[in-house]
Amino acid sequence: CGACKMIVDEVQYAIKKEDPRKMIEVGSYRLDSQGKMPGAKKIKYAGSESHVTELLEKVCDNSNDYAVSTEDNGKKSYIRLNARDGESISISNAAIGADTTESLKNACHKIVGKYEDDIINAFLAKTL
Repeated sequence: CGACKMIVDEVQYAIKKEDPRKMIEVGSYRLDSQGKMPGAKKIKYAGSESHVTELLEKVCDNSNDYAVSTEDNGKKSYIRLNARDGESISISNAAIGADTTESLKNACHKIVGKYEDDIINAFLAKTL
């Protein structure tokens, strides 16, 4: 589905752009008698459950960067309108409109709302 592809593409891109040196502490947040957190460990933030969760909260806002493209055989797909970091994009037979953006945004919200845990688990398992 077009919204599914947009979600995966946008989240993968955001993970790739995150500073790979950024770390977060996960685990127990209880303090022992010395004021230390036993069981807590540092992991990379990029691609972590916290990071993917934050990305999914705003990924549907990126629907404004997409339009519908119709191929010669009549097949329709969503294409990105704005290039990122100097990458080239090809735009042909594209229809841009508020109805297209709104339709993609609504589909995105429904998918994220229904499958958020599954999407997070897929990114954590690195199956996407």
